[in-house]
Amino acid sequence: MFELNPQMDITAVVDIGPQERSAIVIDNFYENPDEVRNLALKLPRSPNINFTNHPPAPRAVHETVELRKNLESLLEELFNDKEHWGRPTDMPWLRRNFDLMWFMVEYMNEKTIDEDVTRLIPYQCWYEHNPSPFQFTMDVFLNTQNECFGGINIWNMAGRTSIVEDCKTMYASKTKFDIRKDIYESKFAWARELTFGMKYNRAVIMPADILKADILDTCHFDDIDRMVQKMFL
Repeated sequence: MFELNPQMDITAVVDIGPQERSAIVIDNFYENPDEVRNLALKLPRSPNINFTNHPPAPRAVHETVELRKNLESLLEELFNDKEHWGRPTDMPWLRRNFDLMWFMVEYMNEKTIDEDVTRLIPYQCWYEHNPSPFQFTMDVFLNTQNECFGGINIWNMAGRTSIVEDCKTMYASKTKFDIRKDIYESKFAWARELTFGMKYNRAVIMPADILKADILDTCHFDDIDRMVQKMFL
């Protein structure tokens, strides 16, 4: 399981936002995506699997060495490209995180948002020191194409795609409507830089300290879950 597709399509994305950040999109990522999807559907979900500086949601973890065995070589090559990322990758930290590269899945729907509206706020896996324990995030979309809506938005706040502030404290008393209106209709604070559309078997890799938010299009995730494999590297 988790074999890579030899026909994958890799796209380098550059000049994101005023700080000119970079990302990578890989379409046709897994050779057998249905196999990976079926595993995600069968795993027991828990509300108590926490990600660093990442909003809560139902998640599942499957401990396996197969993911690392199949992905490590490709990811080392991609992350070692200083010219693309605009800064060097701390490879010892990266290899340390490979030791914990298990299969992790996040499941979200409209109920998830209603239970915690801060899920709508752009976030980043951010640390004060650099390199951080997590230098990159990687999302792999596991919904079939007829279930794919939205994707991932990249944001900047006041002209910065990386910030020190915890945005959740700014919206502690806001409703879902208020948060959506303030962020999506903002004329000054927030600006959307780029959207990575949701597509079955698509992987999106980006720096961990870039502001992003998962898109849950209204009325599309009532009866089905938005299923995304998450990796922190």
